[in-house]
Amino acid sequence: MDGSSEEAVKEWDYQLQNFFNVFNESPLSKKRNMWARLVELYVKFAGMHADHCAKEKKNFVLMEEKKIAATEQILGEKRIMDNPVDQLMPHFLTANQAMIEKLGGQDA
Repeated sequence: MDGSSEEAVKEWDYQLQNFFNVFNESPLSKKRNMWARLVELYVKFAGMHADHCAKEKKNFVLMEEKKIAATEQILGEKRIMDNPVDQLMPHFLTANQAMIEKLGGQDA
């Protein structure tokens, strides 16, 4: 690691994901049909404690960005799961057509 905030946050992601992987593969998780996701942990973050150095402030900003992205992801998933298929299908078809066109059209 180079000591940067970006590397520190990547390491936190790596270590936390390892915890979730161990739990998700555990007998307890399988017995109770439970699983956990890192994105759900980021949604629950409420703050960080640190001194006033610039690196720690940058760590906070990067973690805040992760929390915002995680919150948007969870809300998007909830919206998709809560809406009837007939309301969502036009959006999926439009997005699908845009992806096809971006890749060069149906013939490509």
